[in-house]
Amino acid sequence: MNYLWIFFNGILMGTANVIPGLSGGTLLLLTGIYPRFIDVFGSINPKSLRDYKWKENIVFIMIIAVGALLSIFAMSRIMSWLLESYDVPVYLLLIGLIIGSIDVITKKIDFKVNSSRITFVTGILMIVLLVIATRFFRTSTPAQGDVNLIILLTAGAIAAATMVLPGVSGSMLLLLLGLYKPVVDSVSALNIINVFFIAIGAIVGILFASRLIKYLLDKHSSSTYAFLLGLILASIVDLFPFSIFQTFNAFVIGIIALIFGIILGKGLKRLEKNYSEEKL
Repeated sequence: MNYLWIFFNGILMGTANVIPGLSGGTLLLLTGIYPRFIDVFGSINPKSLRDYKWKENIVFIMIIAVGALLSIFAMSRIMSWLLESYDVPVYLLLIGLIIGSIDVITKKIDFKVNSSRITFVTGILMIVLLVIATRFFRTSTPAQGDVNLIILLTAGAIAAATMVLPGVSGSMLLLLLGLYKPVVDSVSALNIINVFFIAIGAIVGILFASRLIKYLLDKHSSSTYAFLLGLILASIVDLFPFSIFQTFNAFVIGIIALIFGIILGKGLKRLEKNYSEEKL
């Protein structure tokens, strides 16, 4: 059953990363598996691979990777259709999910400490600046002939690093840098060479980001969680579909989706208590 819980989190992570504005790390943090995820990937040191606890961690890596990859390929078209046809209830469901389980994070933070308050505000400002940059300073998408392996490696690294960081959308950053379409086109067309180099970049990105966050969680736990909370709360505002107020039907359906999301979030909390990272 613990393996099923890891696999389920992999599915959540992959699904989140095909939704613009949402981070896979957010859902892992809300389900309580995030510290274990960071510890497993952040402990990998290329200089001393022999010392890594392969027997303890390889199963975790394989199961969560399979879940994430399956959901990315299986859910891409479904989520694209849902977001195109029912964007209001989908986004409000996700917001409700976050609201319903957010205390998984808040209980790890000591807001009496100045550093926690400062990093919390810093996390909010980071998302605000990122959203502004995406809206006004987005670079142009490279032409098909200009897409080279360096671009794909960079895109893979950025997408994976932000996947680990809760509240920061990889698709948002890729859009800002003009790299979103090359990545989507390569995956959709199953271009093996392009996907391979994107994957190499992703491995580098996820290892680097995991090591950094692992260090921060080990040394400055409360401040780091406060920063991540700031990222998540600010991203909720960016996710919010203001078109809910356009019609009465959209408002009613949106509120129902929000309430259902909160209930679902509470349910995830109960699962987290039964299959938390300490048991994995």
